[in-house]
Amino acid sequence: MFVPEMSFRVYDLVGEPIADSAAGKKHAFSYDTAIIVNPILTGSRSRILGKNHDGDLVIADSLYYHGKIIGALVLVGGKKTINKALTDIRKALTMTFVLSVIINLLLFVYISRQITSPLFVLAKTANLIAAEKRYDGKMPDYSDRHDEIGELSSALRKMVDTLWQRLTATETFASDISHEIKNPLSSLRAASEILSKIRDDKKRDEMALIIRNDIIRLDKLVNEISALSKLDRELVKEEPEDIDISDFLNAVIEIKKIGNEKLNLICRTENVAGIGIKTNGTKFAQILDNLISNAMSFSDTIIISSFIKKRHLIIRVDDEGPGIPPESIKKIFERFYSSRPKGSADTHSGLGLAISQKIANAAGGRIFAVNRKPKGASFIIALSEFYKK
Repeated sequence: MFVPEMSFRVYDLVGEPIADSAAGKKHAFSYDTAIIVNPILTGSRSRILGKNHDGDLVIADSLYYHGKIIGALVLVGGKKTINKALTDIRKALTMTFVLSVIINLLLFVYISRQITSPLFVLAKTANLIAAEKRYDGKMPDYSDRHDEIGELSSALRKMVDTLWQRLTATETFASDISHEIKNPLSSLRAASEILSKIRDDKKRDEMALIIRNDIIRLDKLVNEISALSKLDRELVKEEPEDIDISDFLNAVIEIKKIGNEKLNLICRTENVAGIGIKTNGTKFAQILDNLISNAMSFSDTIIISSFIKKRHLIIRVDDEGPGIPPESIKKIFERFYSSRPKGSADTHSGLGLAISQKIANAAGGRIFAVNRKPKGASFIIALSEFYKK
């Protein structure tokens, strides 16, 4: 707050000055006294505000004593102080404007480096991947920022990785399908050409059996390829259901026994009463059907057991066959891989275990295989997501 430099003069009732602070500076009061003072003294005006010809403020007011006007007071001045204040205000406004410009420039640089630039790099990389149709795994990573840009970077990286894996898997899948279909087709063509030239009934029957097996294999291959291509979408779309694991295993075994009277299927459940899982029942039953069908290729006795071990629900399918060759243990879950006893009809597509693995993963578990002692193989489903009723 500032106090302006003011001069004052006091007038009596007849308009004569009786006190003056101007100390002879008459120019300070260079105005028409009658115009300023008289209206105050007569009471026609209670206060007058204005300026003199020098630009100073002029303030005139009445002096009262016991409610009566006894004179007038006139204040003149403040020009220098006001001009100085205006100058200071202009300087402050100028500085504020300059500072605001500098701050805006700094904010622009900061935003450009911290927000715009990472977004531009991410967009450029995404466009480059789309244009060149190749991805080397080098996606810009801003996850250490712990903000929205970091979250976007992580999400985009995961999305690109997943999409690229899907694209790679699709290309590999198409190549594998072509190879797998070509084999039975070649066999069919060769067998059909030979069949027309054979006169021996026994050999004709052998060729017919080969053609039949190839047709069965092709039919199963086409069906399982179709099922595998739809599997991801179906697992996402279909609502999971509550499954009591003990009742479920017994129902699957009873269905599997139909038409397989010689098959010795044994079910053992240990402390799983009231244990349930939440998944698609039809799809999960497909896992057991695949594992039992595979075991039937090697053994007439199959044991299905379930129990809790190390916070996992274990479902185990054991056979009494020759076991799995050590070199095949890691390959059996690959698409189109099949290992069958010599002399058996090769009508398997090699997709059953790959499909089973996908369904198990969607249910929050996994499948792996081990060899039993002294003989046989075990396929183990380990589920981490289960509940007790």
